[in-house]
Amino acid sequence: MAIVQMQKMKIVTLSNEKDKILDILNKLRCVEMKEPEEIEHTHTRFNEKRASDVSSKLSKLNFAIELISKEQAERLKLVNAKIVEYEKPKKPFMAGKTEVDFETFISSSKEEVELFSKISELEQIQDRLTEIKGKITKNNNLMNSLKVYEPLKTAFSSFKNTKNTSVFLGTIPSNIESKFDILIAKSEKNFYVEKIHRSGDLISIFAVSHKDFEEECFTSIQEFGFSKCSHEFSSLPSEIMSNMKNEMEEFSKEIIEINKTVVEYEKFLGNFELLYDYYVFKLEKIEMQGKFRRTKAEKVVIFDSWIPKEKIEDVQKTITKYSECVYFDVKDVEEGDLPPTLTKNNQIVSAFESVTNMYSTPSYFERDPNFSVMIFFFVFFGFMLSDAGYGLFLAIACYAALKIFKFETGMRKLTIVIGLGGISTIFWGILFGGWFSIDVSNTFLGKLTLFTPLDNPLGVLGIAIGLGVVHILWGLALKAIALCKEGKVLDAIFDIGSWYLFFFGVIFVALSMVPGMSMFMNIGIYVAISGLGLLVLTQGRKEKGLFKK
Repeated sequence: MAIVQMQKMKIVTLSNEKDKILDILNKLRCVEMKEPEEIEHTHTRFNEKRASDVSSKLSKLNFAIELISKEQAERLKLVNAKIVEYEKPKKPFMAGKTEVDFETFISSSKEEVELFSKISELEQIQDRLTEIKGKITKNNNLMNSLKVYEPLKTAFSSFKNTKNTSVFLGTIPSNIESKFDILIAKSEKNFYVEKIHRSGDLISIFAVSHKDFEEECFTSIQEFGFSKCSHEFSSLPSEIMSNMKNEMEEFSKEIIEINKTVVEYEKFLGNFELLYDYYVFKLEKIEMQGKFRRTKAEKVVIFDSWIPKEKIEDVQKTITKYSECVYFDVKDVEEGDLPPTLTKNNQIVSAFESVTNMYSTPSYFERDPNFSVMIFFFVFFGFMLSDAGYGLFLAIACYAALKIFKFETGMRKLTIVIGLGGISTIFWGILFGGWFSIDVSNTFLGKLTLFTPLDNPLGVLGIAIGLGVVHILWGLALKAIALCKEGKVLDAIFDIGSWYLFFFGVIFVALSMVPGMSMFMNIGIYVAISGLGLLVLTQGRKEKGLFKK
């Protein structure tokens, strides 16, 4: 239960060997690359063309993955509407991500020619789908504009001016219909106005006048927000709309067929996702190689990495097995370095690393806190829930889940944490007599009960405060140990020891309240005051001058 000791390893190799060595390092899964320091007569170079090519492939793969996933969801909607039949490939309940060995992962690019040809097919399908949806949108807009003219029994092209008359066809807002009726009543002498149909917020109207009254007629209807009809179709509005509805039905059928065609590509989805991950990995390699130091002729590259000390020899042996043109320079951690943190714990303690990392990953130079986190999380979890029935359920459920399902690492660790919390809950539930809120006082379980929280709330409060004090003292002890290891013994005495005096003083005062323990009162007060006094008097010890101290 400790933080693994790291070392820096500089690797010098031929430029054409770098990809092979990087693949080996990734396969070993114990190496973290770091940006190398500047070296005289060397430079860095980022390969923009390679990065652009890979990014382009990633974009295509992402398009295919999203299109198939989207059409799968659309297919399920069609199934729910009982339009089509479809059964989506089932995955095991709570299954984690599919595990792939490194060789399979690296070799996934061998299938890229076939896969990208499938993507080209999907792109053509998407182009047709986009075209259809564009036509649907256009037809919908046109049909909406035609609705207000639907009752017309004359084609739009027939509404034309003659030698002696002027014709107006268009719409006005429906909220002024009553006022417009007045215009109709007054217009019989000089021009004729007629309402055709109301649809939504518009009313279609028709107006005709002699050429002599054209301006008067137009001005009159324009005052009501008249908008001239722009349609010039030679067919009736109802016929046009009927044809469009038929066309829309054909489009809908074609969309369903396209959906079926796209969903058939779901058998390639896993390959697309694997290849996508491969190119993400490849792009990261290109970006990392852009930070490598290169000689002037770029025949040699230099890069640095962090490796656990215990793995250095294995890493070197593995690399030299595949490449003889390589040089290693290994150094210990130096002042100013920021090595990555790798902890080495057993299965139970490592499960609580996720809890620790929620706050912050411990520094490489700190003590591994995961064992302490495990102890107190375990205790506090059970204390807060404190029902043996629920604890038993949690423990059994988590154990069964770990045996039945194949979880990802993070989910597996969380399940272990909750399962251990269930065991702690059983312990506290027995002490507090908690069994699904069932009264067990008259059973053998009642004999195991220390006290019930409802009957003795002060007892529970005392345990809570006691656990809190132990928690704080434990943390202070870890801080004192860390200070002593750094050679700061006085800091440990003044900053930590003074707090211990204070807390022990408080504990003695608390003990004095127990019948027959009154003699601890004065001792507790003196010890607590001594701790506080030492704490106050020593906090300025690093300042210069008596006044600042």
